[in-house]
Amino acid sequence: LFILFWSFAGTAHAQGLYSGQRAGQLRDDNALKMPLRWCPPGDFVMGSPKDEPGRDDDETQHKVRLSRGFWLGETEVTQGQWKEVMGLTLRDQARKMLDDPRLYRIVGKYVTMREASNATGPDEIASVSAADAPNVPIYYVSWDEAMEFCRKLTARERAAKRLPRDAIYSLPTEAQWEYACRARTTTATYAGDMVVLGRNNAPVLNDIAWYG
Repeated sequence: LFILFWSFAGTAHAQGLYSGQRAGQLRDDNALKMPLRWCPPGDFVMGSPKDEPGRDDDETQHKVRLSRGFWLGETEVTQGQWKEVMGLTLRDQARKMLDDPRLYRIVGKYVTMREASNATGPDEIASVSAADAPNVPIYYVSWDEAMEFCRKLTARERAAKRLPRDAIYSLPTEAQWEYACRARTTTATYAGDMVVLGRNNAPVLNDIAWYG
């Protein structure tokens, strides 16, 4: 799953023409009708405090300044959008995943993606691509494939004169992603601090995500 964004690095005047007027402003003037939301320039504290539940060791808090605003995809790229640009379905992606011979470290072991997915038998493609629908996010996509999607979409939109010359579709940086997700909040989640009451029991997450 991945989120798309586009940013613009032209003159101040041109940036003004293509920037949003307010945080969260919507635009979908692209061939895919992909909704994008405006994230204005700003400062924030990236990372998390040492006493936050679930914190990783590399989340040291530090100030970050984003000098330019950017448009961020409202949702993950969907299977329909992926097929429109790449010509491949979720089942095509699943087949590539199952045929990948490389070993990946998963839960302390080196295994193939086929082994990790427990896919066996004649119905393996169906078993690993059950969420097959145009408006559901695409998955089984590598970073390289995601970037190729971005390059192709950028070329299409430029050719159609819907994208400024110096603008690109790409994957957001870690800082851009956290900045957008925080949306000016400073707590563990946008809905408030996270209190873990027990196994599979962190109430603030109930309306946000599946978790364990």
